[in-house]
Amino acid sequence: MKLIEQGRDVKVGVYDDIVNIVSPGSLPSNITIEDIFNGRSEARNRVIAHIFKELGLIEQWGSGINRIINACKEQGLPTPKIEEKNDFFDVEIIRPKPTSSGQSKPTTEGSPAETGGNRRKTGGKPADSGGL
Repeated sequence: MKLIEQGRDVKVGVYDDIVNIVSPGSLPSNITIEDIFNGRSEARNRVIAHIFKELGLIEQWGSGINRIINACKEQGLPTPKIEEKNDFFDVEIIRPKPTSSGQSKPTTEGSPAETGGNRRKTGGKPADSGGL
């Protein structure tokens, strides 16, 4: 009998101060964290990646990390914290702080870990991606 290892889910936590995305699995052995900041990528599932590209759900290979960083900069937000930790990949995006008028304003402060801020979920448990 052959044992089949089930995949682990991607977790997305939405908190008052951050959005945290945790993806199980480390980077492929031939790619470093510096490589991904330079646009290098490697599809783990080429069939799904091809379908997503054909459907227009991805723009081009290896552009996602830099698009996330640029979107944060355009909104005046700090650069997201992007790290590989043991056997998972972690992305922490600082959320804009709401103003008294209800509008969001960019924050230039450090991450909650750096500033001692509280992480309080905005509701519910982190969502699962369905294991893509």
